[in-house]
Amino acid sequence: MNNVITDLKLINTDSLFLHEPTEQLRLDKISILIEKEGIIRNPLMATPLEDEKYLILDGAHRTAALKKLGCRRVPVQVVQPAQFQLFSWDHIVPLGDWLQQLYNIPNLKWSSEEPEGDSLIATSVNANGTVHYAFADFIHTEEEKLDIWCQLVESYSQQHSVKRLPHRECLYPEEDFILLQYPAYTLDALKRRVLNKKTFPSGVTRFLINGRLLNLSIPLDILISETANKKEWNQLLERFESKIRLYSESVYFCEA
Repeated sequence: MNNVITDLKLINTDSLFLHEPTEQLRLDKISILIEKEGIIRNPLMATPLEDEKYLILDGAHRTAALKKLGCRRVPVQVVQPAQFQLFSWDHIVPLGDWLQQLYNIPNLKWSSEEPEGDSLIATSVNANGTVHYAFADFIHTEEEKLDIWCQLVESYSQQHSVKRLPHRECLYPEEDFILLQYPAYTLDALKRRVLNKKTFPSGVTRFLINGRLLNLSIPLDILISETANKKEWNQLLERFESKIRLYSESVYFCEA
């Protein structure tokens, strides 16, 4: 069997762990769409965490939606760390009153001078090129620093539309917007956070994954049934193997 197909697993939902929170409106929209179609088009992407647990890299809202729809297991393409890279997303956000809330976050300080050490949390850039640095003041643990970062992102992500861009792809935002640049963390830091039953901020982790399986259209019935139908699943795997094609050329994809 093709190696990429052997990486496709049916995994119980209670063995999957998210590294970022979900947004209720987006979750409801995705749940309705999946239920209407009766299929999950693309498998979730995950990497081993520990003791038969898996960390979802891509597909937090689809994971939550499938759980909401009563799925006992979900299709997961399991990838090893050598198969992906972890970067960060920068955020462009409309200016607003939320900016004043940032000054009320405990132990979060702002300066026009870049801080020393590893206390940096974010870099803000205005349309006129003014740069400020947000850093953790009197914080010595990774956990506390990440807690502050979560508060920063929550101050705008729940109220405003956020445009995500690869780190440092944009140098200056348009008028009436602010650019927030975030540093990348390691996979080990991500795992530690999740095992401590916490999450990273929403929409800041960017995974570049090689060899994604797409357009499998797996029926929900096999995911919802009380017991896993191994015969039906193996038949699906055989069908996928006979139909998958690898396209090495670059493509442009328009997201819905």
